[in-house]
Amino acid sequence: MNELNMKPRKYIDFWKYEGSNIVAGSINGTYEFDQIASFIWTKCDGHHTVKQIINDLARACNMEDEIEIIKNDVLSLLHEWKYNQLIIMNYHPLHAFSEYDSDTLYDIEVSSSNADVLLIAPPSPNPTTGMNVKIQGTFPLGVGYISAVLKQYNYSVEVVNLWLHQINEKTVRWLIEKVNPKILGISTMTDNFLNGITIATIAKEYNREIVTVFGGPHVTFTDQESLENYPVIDVIVRNEGEFSMVELADYYLRNSGSLHNIKGITFRDNEKIIRNPRRALIKDLDALPLPDRAHVDFKKSMIGIQTSRGCPGACIFCVASTMAGGYYRVRSAEKVVEEIDYLYKQGARKFFFQDDTFTADIVRLRSILKLIREKNLHIEWNAESRVDIVDKDPLIFLEMQKSGCRTVQFGVEAGSQEQLDKLKKNISVDQIFRAVTAAKSAGLDVVCTMLMGHPYDTAQSIQSSIEFAEKLIEWGAFVLFSIVCPYPGTQIRAKAEQYKVTIHETSYNDYFVSNAFMDTAYLTADQIRNFYFDGMRKVIHLNIHKDAEKFTAVTG
Repeated sequence: MNELNMKPRKYIDFWKYEGSNIVAGSINGTYEFDQIASFIWTKCDGHHTVKQIINDLARACNMEDEIEIIKNDVLSLLHEWKYNQLIIMNYHPLHAFSEYDSDTLYDIEVSSSNADVLLIAPPSPNPTTGMNVKIQGTFPLGVGYISAVLKQYNYSVEVVNLWLHQINEKTVRWLIEKVNPKILGISTMTDNFLNGITIATIAKEYNREIVTVFGGPHVTFTDQESLENYPVIDVIVRNEGEFSMVELADYYLRNSGSLHNIKGITFRDNEKIIRNPRRALIKDLDALPLPDRAHVDFKKSMIGIQTSRGCPGACIFCVASTMAGGYYRVRSAEKVVEEIDYLYKQGARKFFFQDDTFTADIVRLRSILKLIREKNLHIEWNAESRVDIVDKDPLIFLEMQKSGCRTVQFGVEAGSQEQLDKLKKNISVDQIFRAVTAAKSAGLDVVCTMLMGHPYDTAQSIQSSIEFAEKLIEWGAFVLFSIVCPYPGTQIRAKAEQYKVTIHETSYNDYFVSNAFMDTAYLTADQIRNFYFDGMRKVIHLNIHKDAEKFTAVTG
C-alpha cells in the first residue's frame, strides 16, 4: 500500500499540551515534541491520511511550494514514531493493534456452513485493547446467551468473537461466505459499532438477502439514529436480546408472526422507522441455558461468568442501570455454582465475574462462596464490588479469599464526599478506606478506579482526587484513572444541557476512557486531557513496583 494513503494513529492516546507543544507518553517513555511535530501528532488520529497530514502542514506553514521537503520530513518523523511504538503507521479499525495487512487471510475458527444465524462481536478499534488480554479476552456473554436460547428453538447458530482478533475486509468476506448465514446478528458497544457496520456492509455486498440485526448497549440508546444513518442495519434489538432474536428468527426463517408484534425491536418499514414497545426484562435468570462459549479454550482462558443483570446504583456516568431498566436481577447461588462446576469439569480454573456488582446481594454471595468450598472447586477468580459491602459484612473479604478470590475492584471515582454525592455514587470516603483496608488485610489485591472530567470536576477537585489516589496506593491499592466518556445511555449524555457539558463531535471509534472530547462548565477537554496525563503519570510511578501490567486497563 502506498504510504501516502496510510492513516497513522497514536498507539496510546496518552499525551498533553504544554503551551503550544505536546508531551506524549508511550510504553518506551515520555517524548517532548516541538510545534511542528505537535501539529503532526494531533493529526495521527486514524482518520487523516499521510497525504492529508503533509498537505495540512504545508498550508499551515505557508510552504505549499516546497511540498516535497515537507513530505520527506513528515515521513521521516512518522517512521521514527513507528519505530518507537508511538504510532501505528497503517491503522485500520478492524486491525487496530498493529499494522494493517489487507492481503492476509486470517484464521477464524468456525464450525458451521449455511447457518441460520451468525452472531458476531466485532473487533475493538482501540490499539491498546490488546495490551490487556487477561480481562479483555473474556468471552462476550451477550451473544453466548442468545446463541444458547436460539439453539433451544432448533436454530443452527455460529458464534464468532472478534473483539481481540486482528482481521481485514478479506477475512470478513471469507467468514460470511463460509458461514453463509440467513441472519447476521452483531452485538456492539459504542467503540466497536462502526466495525459492526463494516461487517454488515460486507455481508450485504455478498448477499443482500442476509438480514442484519444489531444489538447491544450502543444501539439500544441510538436505535433511531443508527437506522437513519446506516441503511445496512435492518433491525435493532434493544436491551436484552434472547427472546427478541428467537421471534425474529421465527419471522424471517419460519414465516411466523409479524415484525410489528415483536417487542423490544426497532426496524425500518419502507422509509418509516418503527419503534415497538419495550420487551419485559427476563425475571427468572435461572431459566436461561448456560451461555454458548464457542471456541473457548477453558484450560488457558479466564472465563467470564454473569451471575446477575443490572445494577442497583444510578451513577450519572454509567449505562449499567439504564441498560437494565433500573432493575437488578440475580441468578440463584445454586445455579451460579452449577455453572462453575460444569466449567471446572471442562478444565476451567480462572474466572472473572462480569456482573456490574457481583457482591451487591451479601446473602447470595455468602451462599455462592459456601457452595464453592463444599464442592471443593479449587479456582481463582476476580470481581467488581462496591465499598459499601464493608458495612454489610466486614468479614466477607476473608470469606472471598478462602473461596479463591484474588482481586477485587472498587469503583472509587472521586476523592471527596462532595464529588461522590454529586456523582450519585451513594458511598462514603470512610467506606472506601475501610473496604480497601479490609480487603488488603484479607490478602486480596485491590484495584481502585477513579474518574476525571465529570461535570462537577474542577482543577481543585482533580487535585484532591490525585492526592486521594496517593493515599489509596499507600493503603495497598492499585489505582487507575479514566476520563469520563459520555456514552449513549448515560445521564451525562442524555441531559447534557442540565449538566452543562459540551460533547465534541468525535468518531465512535474514538470513544474510550483515555480520550477527552467533552467540555464541562469548569474545564475544557484539553485541560481534562492535561490533568489526566499528569495524574496518571503520578499514579503509574507509585503503582509501578506493584504490578506495571495493570496500567494497560486504563486504555480499555
